[in-house]
Amino acid sequence: MKVPIFSYTTLVEQLFLDVTLDDAINKPAGTPVVEPWATMYVDAILESRFGDAVWARYHIFGDLVNGLVDGRLTVLESIKEDAIGYRVGYPDIYFDTLPFYRNTNSTDGHPEVIQIILDAASVDVSAYPSDTEIEECRLSCNLE
Repeated sequence: MKVPIFSYTTLVEQLFLDVTLDDAINKPAGTPVVEPWATMYVDAILESRFGDAVWARYHIFGDLVNGLVDGRLTVLESIKEDAIGYRVGYPDIYFDTLPFYRNTNSTDGHPEVIQIILDAASVDVSAYPSDTEIEECRLSCNLE
């Protein structure tokens, strides 16, 4: 298997892996990453274990409480919600990322994360509001 070369200063993938390797390693002000998740994130990316990297990313800021994101969703539920949200809101970017995730290393410890991301491609999104509808609602409700 050919090992990909990743830039440390640009995003590896912009939807789920939105912390640069450099930020995870050097922990600059304004990027409050925590250990052991920062190291796990970097190692997983460098080893092409993208399910593990996404899992670490959802923990990297240390803001989960009792295993819940925003106090209401498990990590897997949050990944699913985000994947569908990206599928609806940014379909071009979402579909462009699928080959990246299909190439995860077979030693990945979180294949269920990859499956959730890939499965969002087959979700019927006709019931979900478009970005335009969301923006119109936000404006009509005076939400800023």
